[in-house]
Amino acid sequence: HEGGEEDVQVYQEALQAGHSVYLSKHTQGPAGAFDGTPILAPYPPLEQLQQKRLAARRHKTTFAYDFPSVFGNALRKVWQDRDASGEYDGPLPARCVDAQELVMIGEPNFRQAGSLQLTQRPIGCNTVGVVAWLMLLRTPECPDGRQVVAVANDITYNSGAFGPKEDAMFRAATEYALQHHIPVFYLAANSGARVGLANEVKQWSGTILNSPRKASATYRSDALIVKCEEMQVDGTRRWKLTDVVGEEDGLGIECLSGSGAIASVYARAFREGFTVTLVSGRTVGIGAYLARLGRRCIQRADQPIILTGFSALNKLLGREVYSSQMQLGGPKVMAANGVSHHIVEDDLAGVEAMLKWLAFVPPTLPGTLPVLRSTDPIGRQIEYEPDKGQKLDARAAIAGRYISLEEPNTDATASTSGRDSTTTSNHQQQQQQQMYWESGLFDKDSWVEAHPGWAKSVVTGRARLGGMPCGVIGVETQTVMLNIPADPGMPDSMERTIPQAGQVWFPDSALKTAQAIEECDREQLPLVIMANWRGFSGGQRDLFEGVLQAGSLIVDNLRTYHQPVIVYLSPGAELRGGAWVVIDGQINPAQVEMYADPGAAGGVLEPEGIVEIKYRTPDLIATMHRLDPRMQQLKAEGAEMAVRAREQALLAVYRQMATTFAQMHDSPVRMVAKGVLRGIVPWHQARPFLTARLRRRVAEEPLIKAIMNTSMTITRAHATKLLQRWFYISMRNGVAVEGLARRHFEGVTLDTQVEEMSASEAEMWADDDAVVQWVLQFTGGGPEGNLFQANVDALQVKATSHLVQALFTSETGQQGILQGLQQVLGEKPQLKDAISSLLNDMNGQH
Repeated sequence: HEGGEEDVQVYQEALQAGHSVYLSKHTQGPAGAFDGTPILAPYPPLEQLQQKRLAARRHKTTFAYDFPSVFGNALRKVWQDRDASGEYDGPLPARCVDAQELVMIGEPNFRQAGSLQLTQRPIGCNTVGVVAWLMLLRTPECPDGRQVVAVANDITYNSGAFGPKEDAMFRAATEYALQHHIPVFYLAANSGARVGLANEVKQWSGTILNSPRKASATYRSDALIVKCEEMQVDGTRRWKLTDVVGEEDGLGIECLSGSGAIASVYARAFREGFTVTLVSGRTVGIGAYLARLGRRCIQRADQPIILTGFSALNKLLGREVYSSQMQLGGPKVMAANGVSHHIVEDDLAGVEAMLKWLAFVPPTLPGTLPVLRSTDPIGRQIEYEPDKGQKLDARAAIAGRYISLEEPNTDATASTSGRDSTTTSNHQQQQQQQMYWESGLFDKDSWVEAHPGWAKSVVTGRARLGGMPCGVIGVETQTVMLNIPADPGMPDSMERTIPQAGQVWFPDSALKTAQAIEECDREQLPLVIMANWRGFSGGQRDLFEGVLQAGSLIVDNLRTYHQPVIVYLSPGAELRGGAWVVIDGQINPAQVEMYADPGAAGGVLEPEGIVEIKYRTPDLIATMHRLDPRMQQLKAEGAEMAVRAREQALLAVYRQMATTFAQMHDSPVRMVAKGVLRGIVPWHQARPFLTARLRRRVAEEPLIKAIMNTSMTITRAHATKLLQRWFYISMRNGVAVEGLARRHFEGVTLDTQVEEMSASEAEMWADDDAVVQWVLQFTGGGPEGNLFQANVDALQVKATSHLVQALFTSETGQQGILQGLQQVLGEKPQLKDAISSLLNDMNGQH
């Protein structure tokens, strides 16, 4: 339990007046609740709260009001794991979670924004099936606390169905989070939109023909309950019931309208904020749509995400086809189709997965990335490297791997083995302790893979590089199998297994890549793409299934990416054809930088394909005649048969020579010469170099955006030049980074030429560590104080001055300025003296 909530009561069996009773053994405070109670006394009736907890347990989920305690338990485990790893040396927080319930002010109405207020009341007092809290979570990345809004369905209230009041509460809580720029956690366990009948009409609808008085009594002037029409039956006046409106709200179509309202606001929350959904119980209809609209979905292994129950589908099909809800929307479906990012065993593991995801996101959006201290040295070299003739293992390159101590060079499983990190067993951890850790690019134990069961030819997730959170996209180099299950609703369907080659984008893996880019951008994460694609799969089936649309979506999402992006070609990686096009630096020149290991390659086609087109057999034979002395001798002797035999004997050798010649055109040296790469970075130096580079990009990005925001006329190139100028001025004055030694990365070759810069200035500006140090001092962390804000304010004043001058060029602009001045002077009389003084000075000059 949370600190201050422990309540351990100790009793001893004792004899009193000839009866065995519980005797409280408390040392301080009041006696326990069972003190003096006979041992054989019957159990008291269940309290209402106990009944609700049992009802939630029957649905195999957690009672909504118990989730704050679940968050506390999960957070304590996160802190204990971090403390055990040696990455935190301070005191652990006594209380990890503070939760205050949010309640509606006034009458709920989903058609307009509602107001919420914080309250402290006993749990289970809700009169609406949706409950919300404002939680303060003391997490390792924010020990002082960060706020989130948690919204949960109360499965014990009308089976968690969404009615108008629930829709209003959900909308208000989500908009509250958007207004305060904090994340939204949705704990889903519902039965979809509520359905019902007007019971007050149902009770007498069968007797209305014989008792019109009851109908007229129910028909009120202030609310339309039913609509009737008069009719004659056997000469007697009767009333026919034609429409039922009902007295109660939330019987049908209004619930669907409310579902549309919350679908809209939750989709907006994904775009403008941060949303995570935990499917804690069965999630139906609008609940399933919310799980998808929020995009980041964590599903329990025993709970389904469905649109319609299996019983209703069986009635629709006219036969018993489906046997359970899990068959429709269990993890085997939702993890394989990309709806669920993670599959967990229980709610505690689910909340822990939510907290791990939250650790990569700024406390408020927009905000500063949460950097965590790491025991993994930034300057270390990467130990994992594929053996000669082997292809790179994406997960081992990203996260490292454990290998046997007896056979350190044998291939081993990467740290997560492609499985969800939240399901790693204690047995696996014990095995890892007996093995040798071979490090990868990112910090040890920081890799969290997303969608491990969907589109397996691409690897996506999040990790930390020098403690800084990053989005990561890698490539599976081995052939994987796509399993398409048979649909019981289609008797002629059958299960299909389709092999998908490694290093190729298919419709599902291209869509997975595009979605990962979009999600990381929404989370304000810098992105590292470890590119290794030979191209797109362009067969008829793939084109029919949308590989072209998914590839285009990669371009769209990368073009609008707002954070730094690094595309890195690792040892043995290749990037060719359309695969290069969709992630080229020119897609987003302001953000995308490309680097490569000396052993990487890139080009339009593979060398063998180039030879088939540009170095055909006649060209090879001509080269033989030009280079081979024996060929020239036989040709001079006129031995045509010997010449033809010699040509056939040398053809394979010269084709291999031509292939090698074509490979030379794909080298990183040529890429740098042609300006498509910024530099060549050897794999063993990639970690310290990319860490320094990303830190610099992340540090200077908000400065560039702040400069651009001062005026619509300032472009990104202009803003960057202004920042460079301020940097040079500081360096010449000797204020910033004085005495800082430049870091040199062995084997790293960079193109540092910048327009209108001298060689020495370009070298200074290319020093990433120096720029980061200068940014910290220039923005308020050093002796210069916050000179950056002073310069930005000066730019803002200048831009405002130009704007006012432009407005005075038109008559309407002059009228607008005068009216604005009149209104401002009425609100701020102190400005009159400043304006009068300015006018007097101008008159004096004339």
